This record gives sequence, C-alpha cells and structure tokens, in this order.
Amino acid sequence: MCKDWVMARMKKNAPAGAPPWWGCPRGRNCNFAHGEEELRGQGASQALIMKKDIERLEIRKSLDDYVSGSIIKETQENMSDAVAQVTTSWLLPWFFNEMYLISPLG
Repeated sequence: MCKDWVMARMKKNAPAGAPPWWGCPRGRNCNFAHGEEELRGQGASQALIMKKDIERLEIRKSLDDYVSGSIIKETQENMSDAVAQVTTSWLLPWFFNEMYLISPLG
C-alpha cells in the first residue's frame, strides 16, 4: 500500500469525486495500491485476513467487557448481601447491647 497515500488520507479526507489515488504525489504512475480495492494477490488475501482478525478482536473485547461487567455487578451484589448479614447478625446486637449498658436507666 502506498505510504504517501495512507499519510495523506490520515491527515484529510478525500474530497467528493476525488480519484482513488488522491493524496499520492505520484498519482496514476504510482506502483503501490491506493486502498484495499487496488490490492491484488497476496496483499489482498492478507488484508482480508487482517480485517477478519480485527473483527474477531472487537467481538472478543465486547464479550470480555460484558463478562467483566457482569462479574463486577454480581460481586457488588454478593458484597452488599454479606454486609447486610454482618450488620444484622453482629453489629446491631452489639450496638443495642452497648446502648443498654450506657443507658441511664441501667
């Protein structure tokens, strides 16, 4: 792929109706491809493989994000249940016992 063409396209989008080689200083005389459409042979097959790999990585990332979010949510729910159990089984009886000992009626 033409590196000058890639750099030009990264800096600025081609105007409407521009030829595929827009941005390349050599224009039509360039020996390199200007986009995936101009790739042939091994270059075209490598581009296709790379495109599929990118799609797989994006799917894997979205699945990882979903699973991570589910695990975090489940952990938070379990922790809030554990905190509630500690509060009701230990903290509240202790608190009321202390209040009873401090009470002026005691």
